[in-house]
Amino acid sequence: MPSYKVHIFGYLVMVGILLLLSDKLLNFHLSIETLIFGNIIGILYSILPDMDTPSSKMRKILGRLFLAASIICLLAFVFLRRMELIYIPLMLILFLYLLWFSRHRGLFHTPIIGILLSLPLYLIDLYYVGFAIIGFFSHLVLDNEVFR
Repeated sequence: MPSYKVHIFGYLVMVGILLLLSDKLLNFHLSIETLIFGNIIGILYSILPDMDTPSSKMRKILGRLFLAASIICLLAFVFLRRMELIYIPLMLILFLYLLWFSRHRGLFHTPIIGILLSLPLYLIDLYYVGFAIIGFFSHLVLDNEVFR
């Protein structure tokens, strides 16, 4: 099983080749901001499928991110008294709880989940969806899971 460093390197190689080909063959250019934020997203998505492993980097990142988001939502609830701010931490906790019951290379190692988890980025920028999908699929390719 490749480490998170191998998955990140694999993503960078894959996206680098795709960007080079799109530049040379299609004369397609992205802004520097899109490249920077897109690659950050792609790197995160390249290790995202391993969130079903308790010792993975992504599980640790998600745990900290969800904890920070929950604290912010609860503090905002205290000041704003909006009930939906309580639902967000509950959903995040439920998601982390469900991760304990998922098996490695199960649901989170499927192309459909990669696409579904990438789609919300469309609300920010369509190109970010592409970087996320490339990151997710590079992980599946390295794990030989893309066609299962």
